[in-house]
Amino acid sequence: MQNSHTNKKVKTGYEEALRISKTHYENFPVVSFLLPSNIRNDAAIVYWFARTADDFADEGDTDHSTRIKNLDSFENRLTYLLNNETESNLEMALRNTIISKNLAAENFFNLLKAFKQDVTKKRYSNFNEVLDYCSCSANPVGRIMLELLNVSIPWMK
Repeated sequence: MQNSHTNKKVKTGYEEALRISKTHYENFPVVSFLLPSNIRNDAAIVYWFARTADDFADEGDTDHSTRIKNLDSFENRLTYLLNNETESNLEMALRNTIISKNLAAENFFNLLKAFKQDVTKKRYSNFNEVLDYCSCSANPVGRIMLELLNVSIPWMK
Protein backbone atom coordinates (compact mmCIF):
# COMPACT_ATOMS: atom_id res chain seq x y z
CA MET A 1 0.00 0.00 0.00
CA GLN A 2 1.31 3.42 -0.92
CA ASN A 3 1.59 6.21 1.62
CA SER A 4 0.73 9.85 0.91
CA HIS A 5 4.40 10.76 0.32
CA THR A 6 4.71 8.00 -2.28
CA ASN A 7 1.39 8.99 -3.86
CA LYS A 8 2.62 12.58 -4.21
CA LYS A 9 5.84 11.42 -5.91
CA VAL A 10 3.87 9.18 -8.30
CA LYS A 11 1.52 12.08 -9.09
CA THR A 12 4.51 14.35 -9.70
CA GLY A 13 6.03 11.69 -11.98
CA TYR A 14 2.86 11.59 -14.06
CA GLU A 15 2.79 15.40 -14.24
CA GLU A 16 6.41 15.42 -15.45
CA ALA A 17 5.61 12.74 -18.05
CA LEU A 18 2.58 14.70 -19.31
CA ARG A 19 4.72 17.82 -19.63
CA ILE A 20 7.37 15.87 -21.58
CA SER A 21 4.72 14.34 -23.85
CA LYS A 22 3.40 17.81 -24.67
CA THR A 23 6.73 19.58 -25.12
CA HIS A 24 8.99 17.04 -26.84
CA TYR A 25 8.94 17.39 -30.59
CA GLU A 26 6.64 14.94 -32.34
CA ASN A 27 4.65 15.09 -35.53
CA PHE A 28 1.50 13.91 -33.75
CA PRO A 29 -0.03 14.43 -30.30
CA VAL A 30 1.02 11.60 -28.03
CA VAL A 31 -1.42 12.01 -25.17
CA SER A 32 -4.45 13.06 -27.16
CA PHE A 33 -7.89 13.95 -25.87
CA LEU A 34 -8.97 10.95 -27.96
CA LEU A 35 -7.41 8.65 -25.36
CA PRO A 36 -9.70 7.69 -22.50
CA SER A 37 -8.94 10.02 -19.60
CA ASN A 38 -8.28 7.10 -17.26
CA ILE A 39 -5.14 6.09 -19.22
CA ARG A 40 -3.66 9.45 -20.21
CA ASN A 41 -1.19 9.47 -17.31
CA ASP A 42 -0.23 5.89 -18.11
CA ALA A 43 0.25 6.66 -21.81
CA ALA A 44 2.37 9.68 -20.88
CA ILE A 45 4.67 7.68 -18.61
CA VAL A 46 5.06 4.94 -21.23
CA TYR A 47 5.88 7.68 -23.74
CA TRP A 48 8.50 9.07 -21.33
CA PHE A 49 10.12 5.65 -21.09
CA ALA A 50 10.16 5.04 -24.84
CA ARG A 51 11.15 8.62 -25.72
CA THR A 52 14.02 8.63 -23.23
CA ALA A 53 15.38 5.33 -24.53
CA ASP A 54 14.95 6.43 -28.15
CA ASP A 55 16.81 9.66 -27.44
CA PHE A 56 19.66 7.67 -25.90
CA ALA A 57 19.76 5.62 -29.11
CA ASP A 58 19.75 8.32 -31.73
CA GLU A 59 19.84 11.92 -30.51
CA GLY A 60 22.90 14.13 -30.42
CA ASP A 61 26.51 13.40 -31.24
CA THR A 62 27.17 10.65 -28.71
CA ASP A 63 29.33 7.75 -29.89
CA HIS A 64 27.88 4.25 -30.23
CA SER A 65 29.51 2.80 -27.12
CA THR A 66 28.13 5.60 -24.94
CA ARG A 67 24.67 5.12 -26.46
CA ILE A 68 24.73 1.42 -25.63
CA LYS A 69 26.09 2.15 -22.14
CA ASN A 70 23.23 4.63 -21.55
CA LEU A 71 20.66 2.10 -22.78
CA ASP A 72 22.18 -0.62 -20.59
CA SER A 73 21.96 1.70 -17.61
CA PHE A 74 18.35 2.54 -18.45
CA GLU A 75 17.62 -1.19 -18.72
CA ASN A 76 19.16 -1.70 -15.27
CA ARG A 77 16.96 1.10 -13.92
CA LEU A 78 13.93 -0.73 -15.35
CA THR A 79 14.96 -3.92 -13.57
CA TYR A 80 15.45 -2.01 -10.32
CA LEU A 81 12.15 -0.17 -10.51
CA LEU A 82 10.34 -3.44 -11.13
CA ASN A 83 11.90 -4.57 -7.84
CA ASN A 84 10.58 -1.40 -6.15
CA GLU A 85 13.94 0.38 -6.19
CA THR A 86 13.05 3.70 -7.78
CA GLU A 87 15.30 6.76 -8.03
CA SER A 88 12.91 9.35 -9.43
CA ASN A 89 9.29 10.40 -9.58
CA LEU A 90 9.17 9.28 -13.19
CA GLU A 91 10.40 5.81 -12.25
CA MET A 92 7.83 5.64 -9.45
CA ALA A 93 5.06 6.57 -11.89
CA LEU A 94 6.26 4.01 -14.45
CA ARG A 95 6.36 1.31 -11.80
CA ASN A 96 2.88 2.30 -10.66
CA THR A 97 1.55 2.02 -14.21
CA ILE A 98 3.23 -1.33 -14.89
CA ILE A 99 1.93 -2.80 -11.63
CA SER A 100 -1.55 -1.23 -11.49
CA LYS A 101 -2.30 -1.89 -15.17
CA ASN A 102 -0.67 -5.32 -15.10
CA LEU A 103 1.56 -4.51 -18.07
CA ALA A 104 3.96 -7.15 -19.33
CA ALA A 105 7.48 -6.02 -18.44
CA GLU A 106 8.75 -8.02 -21.42
CA ASN A 107 7.40 -5.32 -23.75
CA PHE A 108 9.56 -2.67 -22.09
CA PHE A 109 12.66 -4.86 -22.29
CA ASN A 110 11.90 -5.57 -25.96
CA LEU A 111 11.72 -1.85 -26.66
CA LEU A 112 15.17 -1.43 -25.16
CA LYS A 113 16.43 -4.28 -27.32
CA ALA A 114 15.10 -2.46 -30.41
CA PHE A 115 16.71 0.83 -29.38
CA LYS A 116 20.04 -0.95 -28.94
CA GLN A 117 19.56 -2.40 -32.40
CA ASP A 118 18.98 1.15 -33.69
CA VAL A 119 22.51 1.95 -32.55
CA THR A 120 24.20 -1.10 -34.03
CA LYS A 121 22.26 -1.89 -37.21
CA LYS A 122 21.60 0.73 -39.87
CA ARG A 123 20.42 -1.38 -42.81
CA TYR A 124 18.24 -4.44 -43.21
CA SER A 125 18.90 -7.05 -45.86
CA ASN A 126 15.31 -8.15 -46.31
CA PHE A 127 11.76 -7.74 -45.09
CA ASN A 128 12.10 -10.58 -42.58
CA GLU A 129 14.83 -8.59 -40.81
CA VAL A 130 12.50 -5.60 -40.70
CA LEU A 131 9.72 -7.76 -39.24
CA ASP A 132 12.14 -9.09 -36.64
CA TYR A 133 13.02 -5.51 -35.69
CA CYS A 134 9.31 -4.61 -35.47
CA SER A 135 8.75 -7.51 -33.07
CA CYS A 136 10.82 -5.55 -30.55
CA SER A 137 9.87 -1.99 -31.53
CA ALA A 138 6.39 -1.32 -32.91
CA ASN A 139 4.77 -4.51 -31.63
CA PRO A 140 5.55 -3.89 -27.93
CA VAL A 141 4.19 -0.34 -28.15
CA GLY A 142 0.95 -1.69 -29.61
CA ARG A 143 0.77 -4.41 -26.98
CA ILE A 144 1.33 -1.91 -24.17
CA MET A 145 -1.44 0.30 -25.52
CA LEU A 146 -3.80 -2.67 -25.81
CA GLU A 147 -2.98 -3.63 -22.23
CA LEU A 148 -3.64 -0.05 -21.08
CA LEU A 149 -6.99 -0.20 -22.84
CA ASN A 150 -7.64 -3.59 -21.24
CA VAL A 151 -7.98 -5.28 -24.61
CA SER A 152 -7.05 -8.94 -24.71
CA ILE A 153 -6.27 -10.64 -28.00
CA PRO A 154 -5.76 -14.37 -27.39
CA TRP A 155 -3.45 -14.98 -30.34
CA MET A 156 -1.04 -12.27 -29.16
CA LYS A 157 -0.12 -14.07 -25.94
